[in-house]
Amino acid sequence: MNAARQPSAPRTTSSGFTLVEIMVAVIIVGLLAAIAIPSYKRIAYNAKAANVTNNFRTFKSSFLTFELENGFWPDDYAPGELPVELADYINAHQFEANTEIGGNWDWDYGTKGITAGISITGSGSDDELLTEIDGALDDGNLAEGNMRKLGEGGLTYILDE
Repeated sequence: MNAARQPSAPRTTSSGFTLVEIMVAVIIVGLLAAIAIPSYKRIAYNAKAANVTNNFRTFKSSFLTFELENGFWPDDYAPGELPVELADYINAHQFEANTEIGGNWDWDYGTKGITAGISITGSGSDDELLTEIDGALDDGNLAEGNMRKLGEGGLTYILDE
C-alpha cells in the first residue's frame, strides 16, 4: 500500500545576498574609505592653510595701505578686534571671526619686540601647518624672516620691525 504523499511545499529561491557577498562588499567599502579619508583630510588641511595665507595677504595689504595713506600705524588692539581706523580697509567680520586654524586675528603695534605685525593668537596649530603658511608667504622658517612664530601657537606676519 502506498502511503499518501503529502505535497511538498514549493521551493522558493532566495533573492537576498549571501554572507560571503556581504562580507566582500564590506571589505571593498572599507578599502575605499581607507584610501579616501586621508586624502580628504589632506585636502581640508591644505584648504585651511590656503585660506589663512590669503587672509594674511589681504590684511597685510590693507594695513600697509592705511600706513602709506596716513603716515602712521593704528594703535594696538586686543585679539579679535579690528582697529577702528581700519574700518574702511578691512571687513570687520573677517578680521574679528576665528581663524580657520583656530585662534583669533590680532593687530600688534609695539608688542612682541616688533613695530607692527598681524598675528594669529591662540590657534594651538602644529608647527607643520604654521610652516606651510610661512612657506607660502615667506621663507618657510618660523624662526626668521617676516613670518615668525612669536608665542605659543601663534604666528606673526611682521610688517615693520
